Amino acid sequence: MIIIVEDNPVMRSNLQRLLQMMHLPYLCFASAEETLTHLNGLDDDTPALLLCDIRLPGMNGIDLSEELRQRFPAMQVIYFSEGFSPAPPDDSVFFPKPFRLDRMRQTILESLPN
Repeated sequence: MIIIVEDNPVMRSNLQRLLQMMHLPYLCFASAEETLTHLNGLDDDTPALLLCDIRLPGMNGIDLSEELRQRFPAMQVIYFSEGFSPAPPDDSVFFPKPFRLDRMRQTILESLPN
């Protein structure tokens, strides 16, 4: 399962369509807090990948990914943002907005476990 966290409704919709075309299961949220609330009840499906905007209202995407990785240590993360505030971790995959969906598609495929 893939988790999308993006506060921009157009970008969120584009990512949803991409994952639908790829036939990949996903959950989609507009904020870090909404994500954490929903995932507290998640017992049966471990997220394989987090697609996360860094600049979110409230908790930012970096802090969200760190919290989620404590619970799901094997989860991969792909960050995206219009700026670098805060900066993504050095070893992370980062896409500056706007990005090409074909490049995102390839990176998603490379990030998922075999």
